[in-house]
Formats: sequence, C-alpha cells, structure tokens
Amino acid sequence: MVSKIVLTGGPCAGKTSCLRALRAHFGEAIVAVPEAATLLLDSGFPSPEHERIRTLRSDWIHSLQGEILSLQRVIEEHWERLAIECGARLLVCDRGLLDGAAYWPEGRQAFLAHFGLSLEQCFARYRAVFHLQSLAASLPHLYGVQDNPVRYEDATLALQVEHSARLAWEGHPNLTVIAAETDLQTKTNRLVEHVEQQLKNSWDGTSFVPSRE
Repeated sequence: MVSKIVLTGGPCAGKTSCLRALRAHFGEAIVAVPEAATLLLDSGFPSPEHERIRTLRSDWIHSLQGEILSLQRVIEEHWERLAIECGARLLVCDRGLLDGAAYWPEGRQAFLAHFGLSLEQCFARYRAVFHLQSLAASLPHLYGVQDNPVRYEDATLALQVEHSARLAWEGHPNLTVIAAETDLQTKTNRLVEHVEQQLKNSWDGTSFVPSRE
C-alpha cells in the first residue's frame, strides 16, 4: 500500500512548480498524479467560456465534477500500481477527491451526498493535505492566467475557489496551509520541508533518501 498526499489550493498557487520541486528532492521515492480537471479540459471537455455553457452553468458544473471524480479515482488507482511496481513510497496527487466540493454550488455536504461519499472515507484516503495559498489571496497584483491555458478563473473567482478549497478539506487531521510568497522558491522549499518532516518516519520507520541528481 502506497500512501497518498494531496496538493490543493486556489488557482495560481504554484502546484505545478511545487510538484517539480518534490520530484527533484525525493526522486524515485515519489510518483506524481496529474490533475484530473486539467486532463479533461485540455482534452476538449467544454469549458465555461463556451457560449452554450453560460446558459447551462449549473448542469456543466455537475457534469464536469462527476467526470473529474470518476477520472480521479481511476488515475489514482493506476498510478498507485505504477508506484508499487517502481518501488516508490508516496503518491503526490495534484488535487484529490474533495477538491470537487470547492466547485460544487451547493457545498461540501451536498457534493458528498450526490456522489455517495463519506467525509471520513475521503479524509482517510490521503495521509496528508497541503493547501497552497493562491496569489489571488495575498498578492493579487501577481495573479494571472497566462501560465495555464485551461485556467478560466479571474481574480475574484480565484479568491472564491481559494476559500472553497480550504473549506472542502477543513477538518482533515493532517492539513497544512502554506502561504503564498513573492518568491516561489521559498514556497517550494517550505513544502519540501513539511513533506519531509511529516512523512520521513512513516513506512516501517524508515526515512526518505533525497535524490542527489
């Protein structure tokens, strides 16, 4: 059994850069699970910018989140098998099952009820959750959508998602919030330290050996 952790947060939180930093530090000890929403939207699933979606927004959200949830389960399962085959110790997920609740108009409890999920099971699925704060929350002048072709949230919506993502994972017994920084390297270093500190003595009492490459 390979343990899983989640990187979550609002748009423009630096998840991609943080994932790269974790892989560089831990090397073959981890396997990164891609974000299901990005895979879907990048593959042609109708985006909210589509004219038809503007009149069917609620249906679009429900449909998208249903597809994301299904894909999330599948890729986590397949990536977990890959991690076992490769001898990796940790899956790092670019968002997890409860991130869909951040976009669900009726809130977390309604999201769970709609898909027949329990909060306890969703919490237990992931050993730790790291919420990376969006630039829209503390450094709005640096927020932008240019670095992500499928990002559609403006600064106002990004703030809403930032808050909703915090609420979606609220109560997880191992939730850590990492504040936004003007220097992304500082943020990635802090995440590496948190992951190392919280997880180094798990898995039969052994420690991660950082990559020296």
